[in-house]
Amino acid sequence: MYADGCAPCTYFISVLETDGPKFAAALEQHAKQYDVEILNLQRAEQLIPAADNNGLVGIRLANGALLESKTVILSSGARWREVNVPGEKDYRNKGVAYRSHCDGPLFKGKRVAVIGGGNSGVEAVIGLAGLVGHVTLIEFGEQLRADAVLVSKLKSLPKFVFHTQVQTTEITGADGKVNGLSYTDRASGAAGTSSSKAG
Repeated sequence: MYADGCAPCTYFISVLETDGPKFAAALEQHAKQYDVEILNLQRAEQLIPAADNNGLVGIRLANGALLESKTVILSSGARWREVNVPGEKDYRNKGVAYRSHCDGPLFKGKRVAVIGGGNSGVEAVIGLAGLVGHVTLIEFGEQLRADAVLVSKLKSLPKFVFHTQVQTTEITGADGKVNGLSYTDRASGAAGTSSSKAG
């Protein structure tokens, strides 16, 4: 466990264990071995389409510079999205996690809940299914928003249940750790809970 409460990353081939900053620094050093110019602290403001099929795509930077290339790969990264309910901040790194691929092993054999039925949420459930005792998926909308192939895979899993039209209202805990969450069924108004005790 690192100082920020996150589990070490152990899923990269040839890397036994690392954390995000170390891995990013190693990637940068690797990239510098090639003919690659790295522009740090630059903000892209505009993507300019090529004038024709053989033209160059432009990227206008905030400082006014224009970069041109035959190909542009958008790698905007991902960051967690908070649900902004009581208990979330209190139990961050004490049961509230945002990186199922790194933190999932911490919940081996336990009951967990995943909030969000888009691709990221469904992929988290699929990844956790082989580790945890049971997974509950909570989705605010009327249906899961993930791609059909992911939803099909999800529905084939044992040890999982999902609720749609549900709003998370609180993350609960005891003894300094998460023990569940509370939610409201948006269609009926009924209150519900999902426990996260060992399964």
